[in-house]
This record gives sequence, C-alpha cells and structure tokens, in this order.
Amino acid sequence: MKVLGIVSEYNPFHNGHKFHIEQSIKNSGCDFVIAVMSGNFVQRGEPAIFDKWTRTKAALLNGVDMVIEIPTYFSTSSAEFFSECAIRILENTGIVNMISFGSESGHIEYIEKTANILYNEPKEFKEAIKKELSKGLPFPTARGNALKQIANIPNEILENPNNILGIEYIKSLKKINSNITPVTVKREKAHYNSKNIESTIASATAIREYIKTNDIKTAFSAIPKNCIDIYSEALNSKKAPIFQNDLSDFLNYKIRMSSEEYLRNILDVTEGLENRILKSLYECYDFDEICDYIKSKRYTYTKIQRAILHIILDIQKNDFYEFINNGFAQYIRVLGFNKKSSIVLSELTKKAKIPVITNVKNIYSQLDDIGLKMFEKEIQFTDIYSALSESKNMRLPKREFSTPMVII
Repeated sequence: MKVLGIVSEYNPFHNGHKFHIEQSIKNSGCDFVIAVMSGNFVQRGEPAIFDKWTRTKAALLNGVDMVIEIPTYFSTSSAEFFSECAIRILENTGIVNMISFGSESGHIEYIEKTANILYNEPKEFKEAIKKELSKGLPFPTARGNALKQIANIPNEILENPNNILGIEYIKSLKKINSNITPVTVKREKAHYNSKNIESTIASATAIREYIKTNDIKTAFSAIPKNCIDIYSEALNSKKAPIFQNDLSDFLNYKIRMSSEEYLRNILDVTEGLENRILKSLYECYDFDEICDYIKSKRYTYTKIQRAILHIILDIQKNDFYEFINNGFAQYIRVLGFNKKSSIVLSELTKKAKIPVITNVKNIYSQLDDIGLKMFEKEIQFTDIYSALSESKNMRLPKREFSTPMVII
C-alpha cells in the first residue's frame, strides 16, 4: 500500500491545494493521501479563518483520505519545529511512504542541496553565517547570505515560505533517519503572500483578505465548488471568519496580568522582547497594532506574531521543550477520514508507533501523563478559539468532546 503524506494548513482549502493533491497523486502513483494539518491556530501565529473540522471536511472532499492534527504547540512554532513535528507524525503512522510538498522552486534537487548544507552545517557555512549575524542581520537573512556565499544558492530559495518548509521537511527526514521519500510540486501562479485574486488559483492570504472585506463572491472564485456550501454555512451561522484581531481582548488581559518574569518564560519571547510587549499597551490595543509596535530589525513580523499568540495561549518554553524531548507529538489525533478509505484507518491503528486518538472521550485510558498534558492544553486552545466566534453554539466550552470526528 502506497501512502502519501502532505503537511498542510488549508487556511482555507482552495484550488491551489486541490491542484497540489491531484498532481501529487499523479506523480507518485499513491493509493491513499494522509494530510497532517494545523488545528485552530496556524504557523503564522494566527487563528485559522475556519475551524479545524470545517477545513478537515473540505480536504476530505478533495482527494485527502485522512486528516491528522498537528498539535498547537507545534502548529504555531517556527518552520523548523513545525516541520519536524509534522514529519515525525507521518513517520509514526507506520504507513506513510512518501511526502509531497508545494514549492516555489519546483526542483527537489535544489531544495535537497540546501537542506543538506543546513543539516550538516559545514565549517565554512558556520563561519559565513557568524559573520553575517555580526552585522546585526536577522537570522533568516544571515542564513540566506551565507548559503549564497558558499554554494551559490540564490537568496529567493530561502525567501519563499514553501521552499523553506520543504527544506525543513527534508532536514527532519534526515534527522530521524526516515525512509519516507520527498517529492515536490511547483506552486502555480499565485505567490504565497499575494493579496490579489486574478484567476481561479489564488493564495490563502488573498482569499482571507477578500473574506475579511466581505467580498465573498471573489474569494469563492478561487475555491473548489464542493467547498462553497461548507464555507457558506460557517459564515452564515457566524461560526467564522476568525481573525487575529479577534484575540485582542484576550491579549490585553494576558499582558496586563503578566510580569516580565512570566513573559520571559513564554515561547519565542527572547532577548528583552518582554519589555517592548509590556510597553506596547501604552500605545496600542489591537493584536496587529501591538505586533507593529514590537517589531524590529532583529525579529521577523511572523516571529512577533507567534510570540504574541503564545502569550495568549500560555505556551511556555519549559512545556514546549519537554514535549520535544519526548518525541514532539504524543499521539496521532485523527480529525476525519473518508469511509471509502477505511482501510487507512485500520492500518494506522495496527501499525502506529504512538497512540491513535479517534474518540476524545478515550484519552484518559489511552494517554500517559505527558500525552494527557498535551491534549488537555489542546482542549483549552480550542475553547479560546471557540470563544472568538459570534455563534452562541460555537462558543460553548469543551467542543473537543462535543464535536465528532469528520466522516464523509
């Protein structure tokens, strides 16, 4: 049985994602597709525009056979940790043979060359990056400059987010000595950060922007037709959309209740960032305004977003590294699957190397203490996300227990 893995956010699922799945199946000849997907909070340090169950259904209707959740501790972390967690989940299924990712490059050889340098870190690379950092450059820029110097790798390879994630996937495969084979599909037409919709292929960023301005017709022109009813129901019932500024009240509460010492213990709050965070409230209130106030040459905007989100979610460094030291994800949480592909679920439950959760009510008998610690935090994260909705039903607590696995 040939099973292909895809690492995803589907925020939201669109025609570009459908193209990637179709091309991946065609190129690999796989029998089944498993997507590991961010839950209600995503890698940019934001809440997902639609909840994880809505996005799971969209994926299952468009070529994915099973969706597995990336725990929030790692779905909201840097590319390195996000990627390693996703790869470890795929490895721990015991049934995934290949991984396919979209890239701006489209050439697996080029991405593998970059990954090899970053994984092995030869002496000349270390010296070059140290020199670049001494200029006060942000780490991503210094790393890109060093690669160009020692291997003539163009800066754009590390300036495009899908390339970066692809490189991190391959590094993670090497790190855990996995036999999963990587392949890539060239990203079509729309750039990851493009905010315009000019064809049926558009970025998730653009689609979110059009939904934000209530131009739903244009936004929906770039999504599969079988997703329109799903998204329309979520919008009409006021379960969605959810945006980062919806977290502003939570954020102000948490910062006002926090000391410098507490903030220093939060993941991604480093090198005096806690002082700028505390000062920001004298000038700002909204999530995005606070990020703008805090940003500097030293930190990318996305890193700031992640730090701010981690304050809201109380994601502390000690807990994060405890999970890393114990293998990253402590379980495989199945968000949904396609009934015609039930053999995938059957094989997963037989061959998985860590506990498989299909019914949340069974976690107390399935998980050890550290696994329960991770999942109980996930329950809290979902409660925070749910509270952002205008829908009274959506705002109910403990939705992890009341929302069933998606089956189509």
